[in-house]
This record gives sequence, structure tokens and C-alpha cells, in this order.
Amino acid sequence: MIRSLQVLGRVAAFGWVLALTSCGGSSSSAGDGVDTSQVSRADLSYANVNEKVFQESCVRCHGTSGGIGLETYTDVKANIDLVTSEVVNGDMPPSGALSSDLRALVQAWSDAGAPEQAPE
Repeated sequence: MIRSLQVLGRVAAFGWVLALTSCGGSSSSAGDGVDTSQVSRADLSYANVNEKVFQESCVRCHGTSGGIGLETYTDVKANIDLVTSEVVNGDMPPSGALSSDLRALVQAWSDAGAPEQAPE
């Protein structure tokens, strides 16, 4: 029941993101300072985020070691709130914040419910 409510909440949040985008409003998450309005829905898949973010900047440390594993979709999904917060706030990776485009991609993907496949 709780899981169903969490999923429903994420679906509703994604609907609001789409509504704001289609109305010309900003789709950035409140208070994070990351503008997600330029992120295409086609880019909101685990494969894309994994290739551009996790493989490039995370799994060297967060593979089989580093506390939180980020090698699989299941691992990332289980820690999505923490991963999103750390990446978007620029706290991870420790070598320096990712580009604003990559942070926006992570935020938009998380806001969409961190789908494995891009929404249609």
C-alpha cells in the first residue's frame, strides 16, 4: 500500500512537470536551482543516465565498494533520493560538481520517477 502511494505520488509529480513544461513554466524542482526545462523526455531512461552520469562519474568508487553501489538500476533506484540530492547539490562526485546539464538530467530523471525506460 505504501509503495503504491509512493509510485502514485511520483506519477503525479511527473504529470505536473509535463504540465509546467507544456505551459512554458519552469520545470526545475523547488529550491534546487537546476533548470530541467531543456531535458527531453526521450533522455529520461536509466540507460541514458547510466551512460552519461553513473558510468562516467560514479561507479569507479560506487561499484562494489564505496558504500552505495550504483552499478545496477536496482541499486540506483533503491537510493534515488540520496543519489539525486548528492549529485544535484554538487556534493558528488567529490572531484567536482557535474555540469549543469548533467545535474539537470539526473533531477529530471528522478522527478519522472527514475524510469528504467524513457516515458512515451
